[in-house]
Amino acid sequence: MIGFEMSAFGSNGFKRKSSAWTEGSMTSLKFAASLPKVNPSFSGGGNRSMISQVEASFGRIRATLLSEVCAGGLSFGLVLTRNIKLKYYFDESKSGEQTQSEFLGVLAGAKGSIGDQVMIHLCRTLQDFKLHSLMKSGPHFVTIDVDL
Repeated sequence: MIGFEMSAFGSNGFKRKSSAWTEGSMTSLKFAASLPKVNPSFSGGGNRSMISQVEASFGRIRATLLSEVCAGGLSFGLVLTRNIKLKYYFDESKSGEQTQSEFLGVLAGAKGSIGDQVMIHLCRTLQDFKLHSLMKSGPHFVTIDVDL
């Protein structure tokens, strides 16, 4: 498989699936773009630089989404399974900065590694879950299966 797949299920009937390329896939794409037949010398390396620009924007998107997810508004439990294993409880009474710091600490100690693309999809899944669960009775929980 090129990239990753993510499937989530949670309280109140929440379900979501997503998949995308990973940073490793982007590296392969950059290598292919540097081949003469794919990226002729008269193009000035445009394909490779365009891929690098897209890659650079992933970090900014990741930071923005993570900040939004950690901002509070809903307390819920998160379990990541399969290739990334961790448990974390998002407590709405904590500040966004405290939640983000704790969550990043748990991620750093988790089994498995999360690149920008996986983190972007994880955050979007958590945003969707929070929106889905906001006006529904708790307790709230979501399990996300990450297949790298």
